[in-house]
Amino acid sequence: MSEPHDLAQWSLHCFCLGAKETPHRVVRDNGVLLYRLIGGVPSAEVDKARLALLERYGLVRRDGELIRTSFPTLGTEASQLLRQRARSEAAAIVREVETRVRDVSRGLAAAGFAGHVHAVVFGHVLDGLTWDVVRTITALPDTSLSAERPLWNGAFWAIYPKPERTGGTNELRGKRGTLVMVWEDYNLEALRGFAATAEVRAALDRPDSNGAELVLAGIRLPVLGPATPARLAAACRDIATTVAHRLVGQPRLATELERLGVGLSAAELPVVYGHEFIWAVRDQLLEVGALAPPSDDLAHAMFVHRDGA
Repeated sequence: MSEPHDLAQWSLHCFCLGAKETPHRVVRDNGVLLYRLIGGVPSAEVDKARLALLERYGLVRRDGELIRTSFPTLGTEASQLLRQRARSEAAAIVREVETRVRDVSRGLAAAGFAGHVHAVVFGHVLDGLTWDVVRTITALPDTSLSAERPLWNGAFWAIYPKPERTGGTNELRGKRGTLVMVWEDYNLEALRGFAATAEVRAALDRPDSNGAELVLAGIRLPVLGPATPARLAAACRDIATTVAHRLVGQPRLATELERLGVGLSAAELPVVYGHEFIWAVRDQLLEVGALAPPSDDLAHAMFVHRDGA
């Protein structure tokens, strides 16, 4: 499969919590140039205004007289290696976590939130607690903003081909909790609309009790935090711990990718690989029936998180 010579046609990802503006738009607008810059282009051949823009967003670096793309680009061979490894490791780990995933399902059902299992397992456990555990094992990219990095900081990468599935987690932070939304193409705009309402924002700021549920704009949602039942919280932590240790346990992967021309730092590797791995784990859990597929009900794609979960 030949790769498009335009990074706008690749899948773009950013690990940049707290960013004022992510680089996606700039990369899409300059995809052909950034693809050329992977191999290095003399600075005299790059338009000064475009170069200034790319430097402002931290997307290029100077290498003597050459300008090079500064973020990792994983083409067909590298993405195939990454995804095959993720699927293989996910198939092995599912046997270890399947029972605990079913425990999460039972715990949520007992609390009246059976429909929220997919959102909690993916958004809270795989794409939440797992990263907390990873941070205790190895360093991840620094995402704090600074004078040198005023717009975004962390890790940005492009990968081709695009994955068959799309989706992820978005958050709306309030003073008393964070609304976590697990989105897919079909519900993304509806979730954005829900989160934009003043009623939802006000509810997340209200100093109410730290209960196990919260009603936002008439929708009852589970709250994961200090009030989470101990058995449910323990099951979530156990899954995240197992997944995290498998995620970082890839000592040869960086070398294998480097042979394909992809250089990832020690901090970037778990993020880039982990993005593929947590989705592979989710897909394997669906395949073995341990996890129900996402519901069409918008409410089931959301939960509230409070510190202490």
